[in-house]
Amino acid sequence: MRFFLLRFALLTALAGVSAPQAGAAPATPEQRALIAANVPREAYATPARPRRLLIYTETKGFRHASIEVGVEAITLMGQTTGAYTATAAATPDVFTAENLKGYDAVLFLNTTGNLFEQVETQQVLLDFVNNGGGIAGIHSATDTCYTWPEWGKMMGGYFDGHPWTADFHVTLAIEDPAHPLNAAFGGATSFFVQDEIYQLKAPYSRQTHRVLTRLDPRRAQFDHPDIERGLKRTDQDFAITQIREYGKGRVFYCALGHNHHIYWNPKVMGHYLAGLQWVMGDLKADATPKPMAPLAPLATDDALYEAVARTDFTDTQLPFQWLDDAIAEVGLNAGALADIERRLVAILQSPESTPAARQAVAVRLGRIIPANPPAGHPALVALTPLLLAKDATDVDLARAALEPVSGRNVDALFVSALKQASGAPRLALIQAVGQRRQRSAVPVLASLLNGPDADVAAAAAQALGAIGDGKAVSALRKSSNPAGAAARLEAANRMEGRAALRIYRELEADSRVSDAVRLGAFRSLIAAEPAKATERVVAAITGNDAARRAVALEAVSSLPAKSIVPALAGQFASLPPATQIAVLAAFGELSDAAAVPTVLAALDSTDTAVRLAALTALGRLPGDATVVTTLARVAGGTGELARTASTSLSQLRGPAVDDAVRAGASTGEAALRPVLVRHLALRGMTESLPYLLSLRTETDVAVRLAALEALDVMAPASEQAALLAWALDATDNAERNRAVRSLISVTLRNDAVAVRTQPILDALAARGRDAQLLVIPALLRLTDAPVVVALAQYARAADSAVARAALDVLSRWPDDGAVRALVALAEEPATSPEARATAAQAATRQFERVEAWPKAEESALLSRLLAVTTDRDRAKHLLWLLSRCADEPALATARRYEAQPDLAADARDAIAAIESNQKGPPVFAASAAANRTALIVDGKTDTAWTVGANAQQWLRLDLHRERPIRRITLNQGSRRNEWPETYAVHVTNDPQTPGEPRVEGRGTRDQTVITFPAGTRGRYVIIRQTSGREENPAWSVAGIKIE
Repeated sequence: MRFFLLRFALLTALAGVSAPQAGAAPATPEQRALIAANVPREAYATPARPRRLLIYTETKGFRHASIEVGVEAITLMGQTTGAYTATAAATPDVFTAENLKGYDAVLFLNTTGNLFEQVETQQVLLDFVNNGGGIAGIHSATDTCYTWPEWGKMMGGYFDGHPWTADFHVTLAIEDPAHPLNAAFGGATSFFVQDEIYQLKAPYSRQTHRVLTRLDPRRAQFDHPDIERGLKRTDQDFAITQIREYGKGRVFYCALGHNHHIYWNPKVMGHYLAGLQWVMGDLKADATPKPMAPLAPLATDDALYEAVARTDFTDTQLPFQWLDDAIAEVGLNAGALADIERRLVAILQSPESTPAARQAVAVRLGRIIPANPPAGHPALVALTPLLLAKDATDVDLARAALEPVSGRNVDALFVSALKQASGAPRLALIQAVGQRRQRSAVPVLASLLNGPDADVAAAAAQALGAIGDGKAVSALRKSSNPAGAAARLEAANRMEGRAALRIYRELEADSRVSDAVRLGAFRSLIAAEPAKATERVVAAITGNDAARRAVALEAVSSLPAKSIVPALAGQFASLPPATQIAVLAAFGELSDAAAVPTVLAALDSTDTAVRLAALTALGRLPGDATVVTTLARVAGGTGELARTASTSLSQLRGPAVDDAVRAGASTGEAALRPVLVRHLALRGMTESLPYLLSLRTETDVAVRLAALEALDVMAPASEQAALLAWALDATDNAERNRAVRSLISVTLRNDAVAVRTQPILDALAARGRDAQLLVIPALLRLTDAPVVVALAQYARAADSAVARAALDVLSRWPDDGAVRALVALAEEPATSPEARATAAQAATRQFERVEAWPKAEESALLSRLLAVTTDRDRAKHLLWLLSRCADEPALATARRYEAQPDLAADARDAIAAIESNQKGPPVFAASAAANRTALIVDGKTDTAWTVGANAQQWLRLDLHRERPIRRITLNQGSRRNEWPETYAVHVTNDPQTPGEPRVEGRGTRDQTVITFPAGTRGRYVIIRQTSGREENPAWSVAGIKIE
């Protein structure tokens, strides 16, 4: 079965391997405890009389797994607050005028599909709300009653996709924080939540509804492929909560409510309660429609800082990004920055803040604390205890906040803390003053250089090197600390002039320091004294110190070519091969013509690697006729030297190079002409095209072959006729074959696919057998439809050689274009039995490769092949291919073969598979993200059902009826690394008792192919992940193929 291309509505709910349908399961004890702990304790208004609420949960589309949790939470909230008594129902018989008299409001909790299609039921509901009854909707209540326009007018629009799925964290903007229905948010201007977010389509309008909350687009992710694909609204108006008065009644809708945890979120539940009390008439609130309100500034949004304080390392890090946006929003406004600073200090000091939050705000404080803060600056006062702490974590937090801040008071604070610190905090503070290049810390650091703690002494030396002033260097020079030399080198690298040179010379000459320091000083001396650089580099290259030589060779390409090239050229012959190779590479980078004689001489080396380096360097140096001839001579050989010379000749630049190549190609040495002719194309010399075409009359066949090779690369489609004539008129076999290859290449450059091959086909018809035998094998590269038609005709030719050649090409056709012709040939009574068998075999092979045949044509072609196939094994294979189909003719074909004893079992298998296919794609259930399983069959490789890579995750396929299963391929699509580490697969007719796994195995990159034992049959396939993967904790399925 091919990858399904249609997105379809999932009409089944989430199901486990041995669990009831999701959505039917009641709340667990843990969920009940969470609900009980978080529902509101008091009503917002005292009910005017005992209120009754009908909770309606019927679904004709997707059924949310959170429905039963929601029912329990809404019911318990009424009991706890005394606001109402709730009754739940899921069948439309409750909607009678008499029954609704007993209720003050109806809550549609995650209903889906076209409910209430009876006009009488619609009128009952309209009468109920028009006469003062309340209507409330949660989440997918807008994914309901599409065929009843009044429903959309009440709810405020219809569901138009959920760009943000249940895994996304978003922020809601509270449009009117003082509105009574927003009381649960405590006056905040925003609310951070994880839930599935809907976008609404018409009749959504702010002219009919009062929007209370909406998505804050500043704090929503838009750069995700699924979101980009799902976005339809361009006004960024994604309403979450809206209300309206309808007749004498009231309507409340809130789009939150997909995820289970929404029903134990105290703020959301409080928001629901206020909405329910409003629709019942007990809570008074204004429902006058208003235009979209401006968003509150991020910097003053209390909810932002609450979200920051709660965010830990394993959570989404979006609140920290929003904090950055808030800081950027205020710019250089000192007052606003001071307010943000105050809020961040409070988060840093709060014991309730997460470690990640404290770390994040410390870093941001380092960006906004003003330079040169006074001693009493609030942030300094707050951070001082942390800097003085004995806990290295606290010290690191204070350091993150204060290290970027300049000023004497901050300097003094670090020095004071360093004097008092010990252990890990002391090491952190040493590093901090070094990073700050804090000169006032030099005396303290100097006192630590020769102390008993080697780690502290080394850190102090490194910090002094980073500070790098005269006092720091003096302290390092006096110290016997082994780390002092490296620190002095670092200090010198921060200096300029004589002071730095003095240190470099000291270190280079000091045999007691490490090789790394000594070589570092040598490297720095080369850069610091340009006048002596060439002398130093040449001395090191010709000397015996291999390490100094390596440093010097690195420096060659950075030195002036006019001094270093002659100096090294004079010493080149005496250098060892490895050094010569490095010098040649440097010469190539310098690209100075003065190096050419030395590089040419290097071609006479007995060392192959040196010769290769010389050839490479020549391609980077300015060229002339001598270099062209030299490279051409080598390029005319074989092996790596020839390939390298050819590359360099193709790249060679210089004012006389093109002229030299042209001259050599036309009048040069006979042995070099073919090489240079080929390089006319390799160098892109398109002006040489007429000359190349004129070489058709050249007497030297090697030159003609080279010209054809060049034309293969360079000739435009307009030269097809010239190459066709060349191919058909050539007398040398090698030349004819080479001309045909060039002809095909040129033809492929013509974008007019429908007509580009016609001149070739006309010529074959006119020129006869020899031309046909020459060109037909090459037509495999031209997969155009006219070529297939012509090949099919030649396959029926009386000349057996021509017929065999054409059939051979059709049999190896790279796509599905030849299948129809092959089927017709397999049916052709005039062809030989051998040819018919070859055609049938090739057609079968190509059928297996093709995944997307038009259904009716696929079954018709397979039926024709079955009718002419005498080979039993091929017939079985064709019946298996037929099982991919889903049309009635395919079913009829399979049934015809039930009567043949040797094919009956295969025919019955095909029938079962076809009947399964006819019912559509599999119906999926899953352990998680069930609402995303439709992405498995949407035909896109960049969308996928994705869950965590752990042993609790599973995917179930309902194939509609029992059928044979040979193989299932799970395609990861663009998420190629998200495969199941290990899996077990059950195949069963009863998903409640699946039995032992039929297959167990390991997933693989890109796609996981699951092969089943012969005879495997069943209606349900349950793929269970049995172990996860630490390096990529996700399992994704972007496509599925069932065979």
